[in-house]
Amino acid sequence: MNAIEPVTNEDLDLSIERRADESILLELSGTLDALSLPRLFNTFALIGGTDQLFIDMRRIHFCSISAVRALTELNRRSAFRNTSVTVIAGEHLRDMFALTSRRSPITVRHDLPEAAESPNASRRRLALIAQ
Repeated sequence: MNAIEPVTNEDLDLSIERRADESILLELSGTLDALSLPRLFNTFALIGGTDQLFIDMRRIHFCSISAVRALTELNRRSAFRNTSVTVIAGEHLRDMFALTSRRSPITVRHDLPEAAESPNASRRRLALIAQ
């Protein structure tokens, strides 16, 4: 009798970089789905406090709709931590975020320079008011 191997997802690679402006760049590559989301959220919890978190998803080759919804929820919750979340993604993922995040919009940009230039001060003010 053959043992059944547990299903694991080792297809998500993460790298974290603290930038000179104290923002954090979280680069993802591979597959982002229900199996890899816990790893992403554990990483987010370890990052700690920052005013600006950039999540670079340009090297994600598969992203499930549940992952898009989960990132939208992460964005909503991060406002309470006074953290502004910006996703950097290609056109296909930008469209997915636009379709699924109407109630809690998430900022999605084409590249890091565009993301770094986008104003997020109003979001931080709203988070401070909510506290």
